[in-house]
Amino acid sequence: MTPSVRERKAFVFGLTRIAAKLCLYPFFRTEVYGLENLPGKNAFILLPKHQRWEDIPLLTLATPRPLYYIAKYELFTNPVSRWFLSSVGGIPLNRSRPLESRRSFKAMIYFLRKGEGIVIFPEGTYYKNEMGPDLTRVFAAFDYFIEGDRIADIKIKTNCIEDTIFSAKRNRTVNIDPGYVTNAKVVLATTKNFQHRIYMKKGIFAEITLRYRGKSYEPWEWTFKDYRLKESIDFFNNLRAAYRVKVNELIK
Repeated sequence: MTPSVRERKAFVFGLTRIAAKLCLYPFFRTEVYGLENLPGKNAFILLPKHQRWEDIPLLTLATPRPLYYIAKYELFTNPVSRWFLSSVGGIPLNRSRPLESRRSFKAMIYFLRKGEGIVIFPEGTYYKNEMGPDLTRVFAAFDYFIEGDRIADIKIKTNCIEDTIFSAKRNRTVNIDPGYVTNAKVVLATTKNFQHRIYMKKGIFAEITLRYRGKSYEPWEWTFKDYRLKESIDFFNNLRAAYRVKVNELIK
């Protein structure tokens, strides 16, 4: 059975928030975008990415309002961890037996009606569980132009490459996200639907991951963490410069 859901304890939550700030401050620099979209009093649901355990305390520090978090029920089986996680706003969810989580769903509705904020990680630690820890991202570029709508066909081909060449024991060992750059944006192709992604065809969606403003590409609130890094943005700025050179050569 899924453990019962309890209301967050303000004292425990406050102490944990202070401890998280002291422990994480030397290692992380937090930049927050889009706080103006967060309701001041009304209920809301956040759907962030989740790859590392630090994501949770960092999200707590970045959000001015206290939150409730959906977490896998295995974390609540120990009485001590169950008390602590429930005290800081944890809501257990049994992913393999969802009917056992009916109390958790009722608790979510109850908290939302009270005007609380709830965090749901729609993908969980998806890539980490499939490919293992310590993942490395590599950017590569090809020196030719494509029509924008071709990105869907390219994504379908890279999916086949992942499944046939880079797979072991039915799990992928490599994830390939093709995309393209223009003067105005960096676009990625994905198979996962979301409110900010546009459907292309055959189960493929397009996402504007970076936009160009002023003198540099900039991330959106949904941009992957790796694409927010300075070295990543520098790469795409340099790629944009090379792209502009090729465009100018064609115009001449």
